[in-house]
Amino acid sequence: MRSHASLILVLALLTAAVPAAASPAGYVVDWASVRAAPPAPREEPGGLYTCSIQRAAPDSGARFLAIAECTYPRGDLLAALASQKGYEFGSDTVGVPVWWSKGKNERRVPYAATRAALEHYLKLTQKYRDREYREPGMQPIFTSALMYEASVAPEEEFEIGDSTFKNVWVAHIHLSWTYDDGTFLPFVSSHRTVVLSRKGEVLAVDGDGQASENVEMSNNRAVGRERRLMR
Repeated sequence: MRSHASLILVLALLTAAVPAAASPAGYVVDWASVRAAPPAPREEPGGLYTCSIQRAAPDSGARFLAIAECTYPRGDLLAALASQKGYEFGSDTVGVPVWWSKGKNERRVPYAATRAALEHYLKLTQKYRDREYREPGMQPIFTSALMYEASVAPEEEFEIGDSTFKNVWVAHIHLSWTYDDGTFLPFVSSHRTVVLSRKGEVLAVDGDGQASENVEMSNNRAVGRERRLMR
């Protein structure tokens, strides 16, 4: 069941005024990212910092998948949700697609599984591999794992809630992220479904704001190991 705060944001999304090209209301499409090449599929299961990216689309559906990945909730609405709940939100929201509702750096929790979310966690993965911890707020990470799956296919009929869509493209996107900082072992998972018309218009988005978040205690709490990792 969605939280009270999520319901407030959903209502805001349904009533917010946005340009005609951004449908449903409260969402915007980052067309520059749609035109850019997505991160390449990869399977990197070895080592301390693993990564899996799988994207599946027929040749005629590549653009539809890109649109689904690059459709974002309005940043001001997510900022308002963060303020209402007292979440740490970060200041790096100007001029970029906003896809999270709380957290900074590796602690960021996705409100929506999007292209920018994937790129954020990919960047962190590479930083950990390179032992780059110079940025403010970054700390040594023992392990991390990123998994991203996205697919799109045509559907003669598709239902979301009480709505039925005919002759559409439907994209499914799933993203999960976990890391071990020596104290906690958080795991977040986010899934979204995007329905698009045959013209590429976004008709519906489902699953945003419903990410799961679980936190366990780390087994890597030895100070000596943390010091070795920082070298």
